[in-house]
Amino acid sequence: MIGRRTQPTLWKGTSLVVVNALFVLATIVAGVWRTKELHVAGAMVLPRSVIIFDIALVLIAFWMRGRWLLIGVTHEQASEILEHSFSKTRSAATRREFDWVVRCGEFEMIAGIARNRVMLGNLHLPLPGHTIRFSGAHASKKAKLIRSLFSKQFAGSFPTPRIKA
Repeated sequence: MIGRRTQPTLWKGTSLVVVNALFVLATIVAGVWRTKELHVAGAMVLPRSVIIFDIALVLIAFWMRGRWLLIGVTHEQASEILEHSFSKTRSAATRREFDWVVRCGEFEMIAGIARNRVMLGNLHLPLPGHTIRFSGAHASKKAKLIRSLFSKQFAGSFPTPRIKA
């Protein structure tokens, strides 16, 4: 679905944590259900491949929890959107190597966009994708506003249901 979108998409790492946790929970519930059906006492019936896959999902979610994934946008476009968010909040951002540093009151927020190629599942279609991370100044209202303005420039992770009356 994400690969077929025409507009840039933002997938927040926390959304990935939720999706992966729900999948792992579903496999555990299926394993417990299958154990009860087979009347196996004390052991859960899950194939090793599913257990390894669940562990991989947990590790990926842990690694991506503080990052946002940008799909369908070039690095230059993502940088422009980030700089536009800074200007909208009247924040002076300075470049430090590959990152932007913004003073948010007494706090300092660092925003960095890493160039990547994103592969989606078994499709083997490389999509132009990047990860962005915001570190520091989590208690600052200005930092929250910058992150919010940045994320509103992209389509969400999941399609929005449209109901016509």
